[in-house]
Order: sequence, then C-alpha cells, then structure tokens
Amino acid sequence: MDTTTHPHTAQTGRNGLTTSIESILENINSQCMFIKINHVAKKVEDAFEDDPDLVGIIVVDENEECLMGMISRRRFMEIYSKPFRKELHNKKPLKLLVKYEFDSPLSFDA
Repeated sequence: MDTTTHPHTAQTGRNGLTTSIESILENINSQCMFIKINHVAKKVEDAFEDDPDLVGIIVVDENEECLMGMISRRRFMEIYSKPFRKELHNKKPLKLLVKYEFDSPLSFDA
C-alpha cells in the first residue's frame, strides 16, 4: 500500500505544518482571523493577500463580544472577481459587505 494515501499517515501542507489523524485543533495553527465590523472591506482583501493559507475571516462587533459574520476566502474571491466589485466595496464599511453579500452565521445561545 502506498503510504502517501493511507489515512493515518502524517501529511505536510503548503504552510509546512505536519498534521495527522491524531492531531488536535489546539495544536494546529489557526487558518482564520478575527476582524472588527467597523473596518473597511479593503482590510479583508489585504488579509487574504498577505496570508495564502487563510481560509476565512470571522467578523466581530467593535467590542469583540458578538459574532457578526463570517467571510470565506472562496466567497470573497467570487464577489471580488466580478467587474468593478473591488472598486465598489473596498472603501465601504465591512458591515455592508457582511450584511448584503454573506449569509448570517448560525449561532446558539450558551
């Protein structure tokens, strides 16, 4: 059997991180970041450009207490690849982008 396809074999990703089935989330570098809702959308674009392994951004309120939305890299790039979308959104508050372009996150009370 080829060990590169065995599910229990450790694998090294593009970021140099080695993971295996025994890996736990606590030991894996986060591939998302938090950003406050009062920033402009350009900050999201910059974050995705700066970190090619970043899969998503969690949007929180100004006090970092409440989840306001989540932005996946895939969906963000879909939006920004359309004509004039970058120019249209970059200087607008992130609040508008989250409200109109992304689904509300599912959350439960503790």
